[in-house]
Amino acid sequence: MKNSKKRLKNKGIALPLTLFVLTTMVWFFSLLLIFYKNEVESIKGLTKYNDTYWSLENLSDLAEYEIFKADKEVNNNKFTDILEYFEGIEKVWLKQNQISKSGYGVKWIKKNNILVEGDLKLTPNQKNILTIQLIKTTIIDNQEVVFKINVLYEYPIGEVSFEKSSVRQIIDFGVECL
Repeated sequence: MKNSKKRLKNKGIALPLTLFVLTTMVWFFSLLLIFYKNEVESIKGLTKYNDTYWSLENLSDLAEYEIFKADKEVNNNKFTDILEYFEGIEKVWLKQNQISKSGYGVKWIKKNNILVEGDLKLTPNQKNILTIQLIKTTIIDNQEVVFKINVLYEYPIGEVSFEKSSVRQIIDFGVECL
């Protein structure tokens, strides 16, 4: 009987001790919430839809995806290089109002930093430098997204064929949301 009374006394302390620990924990967490209130509110603010934040984030993803698609097509031997994916095998910039299989068309062509209108021809007695801007327009989530690629071609003096450039490279690739 004595042992059972001691056990009951020891068990009687468990309930007040548990209540004390729980109360202390609730008090501690409430202090933490009060102390970090501004940080919690700023985290809640990030979850709200913010047009500029999300559109900028998605634009970089779209640009990476477009490069990934081009690289995948080159790896599948559909094109010889990534530039051919953008401008097409037939070079969309040689004819007006032509669009490549990947959806890119010509916005403007500059020959030796002068905007070209009409037919494009190389001058045989000088070095020809062509800067071409290719664009692709897509609508995503009711927003117009434009992919822009600036391409550089350099032709040596005396060259009149568009197929034989000495330099052929992408200068710039960008995406903007209109």
